[in-house]
Formats: sequence, C-alpha cells, structure tokens
Amino acid sequence: MIKIIGINGSTRQGSTTLKTLKIALNAAKDAGAEIDLIDLREWQLPIYIDDEPHPEIVQRFKEKVQQADGIILASPEYHGTLTGAMKNALDYLSREEIQDKAIGAVATAGSQFGADRTLTALQQIGQKLRGWPVKTAASVQSAYNMFDGDRLKDKRLEERIQNVGQEVVFLAKSLASNKTAV
Repeated sequence: MIKIIGINGSTRQGSTTLKTLKIALNAAKDAGAEIDLIDLREWQLPIYIDDEPHPEIVQRFKEKVQQADGIILASPEYHGTLTGAMKNALDYLSREEIQDKAIGAVATAGSQFGADRTLTALQQIGQKLRGWPVKTAASVQSAYNMFDGDRLKDKRLEERIQNVGQEVVFLAKSLASNKTAV
C-alpha cells in the first residue's frame, strides 16, 4: 500500500494550516493511501545543527519520512515564506529521505493575497532534494475567515486541496510502479 505522510509546519493551537493539511491527507486516504501526520508542534525537533549522530527524535522523524512514498508539506506563510519550524525540519532531511517521492504542498495565509511564495518554497525544497512536486498546489488566503469548523467555506478551494492529496497518491503509485518495473 502507498504511504503518504503530511508534515504540518504550524505551531499554532487551532491551526488553519493543520486543518488544510488534514483535508489533503483525507483525500489521499480516500484515494487508497495509508496516511500519517507529523505535527511539528508536537514533535518539537531541536534546532538543526550539522552534527552526527542526530538526537533520537530526529532519527524517528527521518525514518518516518523515508518510509513514506509521498509527502504533503503544509506551512502558513510567515514573512513571505515557510515557517522556521518547517525549514528546521526540512534541514534535517536529505535526498536519502526525499528522492523519488511525490511531493505535495499546501499553505495558508492571514492576508487576502494567499501564500504563493510559501508554496513555491516548499516545492523548490522538495525538488532540490530530488522529490517530484505534483502539478497542483493550494493556498488558503484569509485563512482565519475561511473555515467553518474543520471544513472550508469555499468548496472549490476545498476540492483543489483534495486534488493535491489525490495527485500525490497518483504520482506516488506511478513512481512505485516504475521502481518495480526496472
């Protein structure tokens, strides 16, 4: 079975980013994937230092990511880019954990302009680590006003976020079948 892991880069209680990620992950589950969630608020990885061996929590984080076939990265937009928590977590990852995995990106913003820069940054990092970003990405603008509980008020936007999860599963399956065909 295809495994998809979501990484939530928000550390805020009641995070709209986490709600957004869960929409994408649930769509991945509905598309036939086994899903898992890493909420960086709970994991509290130490600040990245380029020394080995890494602490045990970092080793667990890296193993969980490595075991996945696809990854959905989620971050609120802070100062025009991803959060420090997300950047810190991604700094611990290398090509060993990311290469040839499907990468999806969703982001939220408090402003009406959305989080396109954050989406671009997440996709670029995934690509730099030799992952395969999916075509669809989704940004929720004015996120504090866009949710009714855990559901988005804008059904078209919710469908776009669901498409991210579905595309990650589709690409992960394709990449997995290419590995077995070789």
